[in-house]
Amino acid sequence: MFSACRFADYWEIRMIKKLVIVLCIVCASYAQAEVKHLKSQMRFILPADVTTVGEAAQFFLDTHQYRLLEKSDEARRIANKSLPAGLPYEGLMTIEEALLELTSDDDAILIDSRNRLVTFNSLERELSK
Repeated sequence: MFSACRFADYWEIRMIKKLVIVLCIVCASYAQAEVKHLKSQMRFILPADVTTVGEAAQFFLDTHQYRLLEKSDEARRIANKSLPAGLPYEGLMTIEEALLELTSDDDAILIDSRNRLVTFNSLERELSK
């Protein structure tokens, strides 16, 4: 009886260990998928009614349920800018690269993958932190 009880405990412990390993693998692959969302390839195409950087950014982010935050004055200023000239229409790139194409060299993009949020900031302000 004692050995059967020890075998059952041993079997349960092995099963729990296997379950923990499987959960770790699932969590790790989920975390990797979260990071890869904005690395997926897309063609740079915008609808005709999109006229500002913020509208274009939200258009690109919508496909992966990300949201553009415009809480700060700096983020609102950047988001309200008109689309820059020379955008790579029809070009194939990642969503991150498309967001970078929308911004000027003086602007930064901040991405919170865990909460699926994106915002803009001044690069000068980011470098001074």
